[in-house]
Amino acid sequence: MNAFEFEAGQRWVFVFPHPDDELAVAAFIRRLCLGGAEVHILWLHHTPVRKAESTAVCIDLGVEENRLHFWHGQDGRLCEQMAEALPWLNELMAEIEPDRVATCAFEQGHLDHDATHVLVRRAFAGTVLEFPLYYGYHTIMQRMNRFSDPAGQTVLTLTAEEIRVKKSWAKRYPSQTIYRVLCTYHLCCGVLGQPAKLATREVMRTATTRDFLIPNHSGWRRHRLEVSDRWVRWTLAYREFEREYQPSVGLTSSPAAN
Repeated sequence: MNAFEFEAGQRWVFVFPHPDDELAVAAFIRRLCLGGAEVHILWLHHTPVRKAESTAVCIDLGVEENRLHFWHGQDGRLCEQMAEALPWLNELMAEIEPDRVATCAFEQGHLDHDATHVLVRRAFAGTVLEFPLYYGYHTIMQRMNRFSDPAGQTVLTLTAEEIRVKKSWAKRYPSQTIYRVLCTYHLCCGVLGQPAKLATREVMRTATTRDFLIPNHSGWRRHRLEVSDRWVRWTLAYREFEREYQPSVGLTSSPAAN
């Protein structure tokens, strides 16, 4: 499946944990808008400043302001707030009735990312697309803009003009350190001989995870994650969420939506 295929008139919903996370797929969002798709963007956390920054960028991408939606989740605490956020997300999904929904991958880069992924899988019954932000919180240097396992991914190669504007968008979040972080990461990858390709491509695929009590990694990486404090916190929060919201009818014992 080519995750970046679309048709004019389709309704797309993107769900992000935080304002500025939209940068991961900003060029594709712009293509959707230019191609006649209806794009809605949802964030699970915001502050007045961060909301203003993302709103300005997304309007430049071509998204109508009334299609930008912000929930009041606490930064860094979304995994404990999943039960509170799900009704809001359910309501918007029912109102928008999207053809396609995309969100960040469940890859243990940030607990808020994993919580957002779970919420989307629970709120939308159709096929969910996922894109990488970064993984994993068990290492000093997390990996950006790539999946731990690239199986099934589609790579969108950006044009020279898209590369130019994407670099300019990264500078438009002055309340955050994102531009400095991206530049530092790019330099580190260059030193290691592993080009980051942050501004030259975007990546997406059909969501893969079905069991959210197992890290979405293999081998030593999975072991390191399973013994980490953050994974312990995740499993406690997720089990609490499951006690309140049981899987929908027709799912396996793995607590993820189709």
